[in-house]
Amino acid sequence: MTQTQPEFKPTSVLNLRDVVTAVITEAEAMALPPGVVVGDTYGGRSFTDNVAEILESRSYGGWREVYSGKQRWTLIRIAR
Repeated sequence: MTQTQPEFKPTSVLNLRDVVTAVITEAEAMALPPGVVVGDTYGGRSFTDNVAEILESRSYGGWREVYSGKQRWTLIRIAR
């Protein structure tokens, strides 16, 4: 069975104020509910490698870059 990967909507639809910008521990990464968008404006570098690996394993398709004006966000949507 193939799971479709929803694309991130333009930032005019995606409310960047709802983006989770701090996930400190592996337990926090595992506790995030499906549908949550996690990211930062630093290319995903504000997350440890262990946390980033968990987020990637739970995502629809990995990290995506989204531009909002002159600001670049690196985002990932939790699927499971």
